[in-house]
Parts: sequence; C-alpha cells; structure tokens
Amino acid sequence: MTDLVNQRQALSAFLEDPQLPIHNSDTERDLRHLAVGRNNRVIFASPWGGEVACRLYSLVLSCKQNGVDPEAYLEDVLDWVATTPMSEIGTLTPWGWKAARAERG
Repeated sequence: MTDLVNQRQALSAFLEDPQLPIHNSDTERDLRHLAVGRNNRVIFASPWGGEVACRLYSLVLSCKQNGVDPEAYLEDVLDWVATTPMSEIGTLTPWGWKAARAERG
C-alpha cells in the first residue's frame, strides 16, 4: 500500500495533462517486439550484433511513433549521415528528418 501512496503523483499525472494517455498500451505493444526478439537474437552471433539490433529496433520504433516510413528514413539517412555536419545532426533523427522533408516539400 505504501508503494501506491509513494507513486500517487506519477500515477495521477494524466489528470494534470489531458494529452497523456491513461494507459501505456502503445509502449507495451512496442516493447513486445524486443521481448520476442530476445529469443531470436542468436542469429546475430555476438553480443555486439545484439546491441546493433537493439539500436535498429529503437530507430524503427521511433520512426513508427513519429509517423515516418522506417525504410524510406533509413535509406535517406544512410545517404546523408557521412556528409551532415555535427551542427545539423538533429535533422537525422526521425522527427527532425520528417520536419526537414516537410520543409523541402
């Protein structure tokens, strides 16, 4: 019971901000891919391969959450990553890439 009392502010945050959902179903659904993939990571043959897969999963899920086609994003970003200056690296994030494409038309 004390855990519930200690978490009261966090558990009632959705009451303060109507944009916050009352559930976390979207997050749970997205994380399910990681849990299922955990058993399949033996195909990466090494811990480093598993780390690469986790980063790729993270990028793909970020694309999906921002309404970006992951395949189009990865194709475009891989062409630009080597020539993008550090000051513009934010344009290579899924949300930055989407905004930059909207500006270009």
